Amino acid sequence: KVLVRGLPPTLSEEAFTKQMEELGFRDREAFDWLRYWPGKAAAKGPATLSRCYIHFKGPDQVVAFHKAFQGHAYLVDRLSYSAAVCFAPHQKCPKPRRRRDPKLGTIHKDAAYKRFVAALEAQVARPSADVQMDQSAAMAAGVGAGMA
Repeated sequence: KVLVRGLPPTLSEEAFTKQMEELGFRDREAFDWLRYWPGKAAAKGPATLSRCYIHFKGPDQVVAFHKAFQGHAYLVDRLSYSAAVCFAPHQKCPKPRRRRDPKLGTIHKDAAYKRFVAALEAQVARPSADVQMDQSAAMAAGVGAGMA
């Protein structure tokens, strides 16, 4: 894994990867991991420079990239930036997180779910709301007639 330091703070990741492609380092052919950290331009004081970590597939690509990018000059707003390629201090790359949910597919074994399903199945089918209203109106009319 290599680290490219000294990139201009205004350089975007797309512009950097486009420059890499122009020099023959195509995505997924020469490297398998890339992480770009954009810099921050400052109105006062020094700006935070951009940097990029790249994990190449082989040492041949590392040597070729070093020859192509070491000392690459950028001129931005009358300021000169010089790229420096070096080995990254930490050589490991993050692995994609693929954590499996331990409860996946176990709902049918859960006691609370079994009780819920049993309650749904045991539930008596009720007539529709219109039928219930008609029944309650008929009962109210029958009760009112019996009192008179």
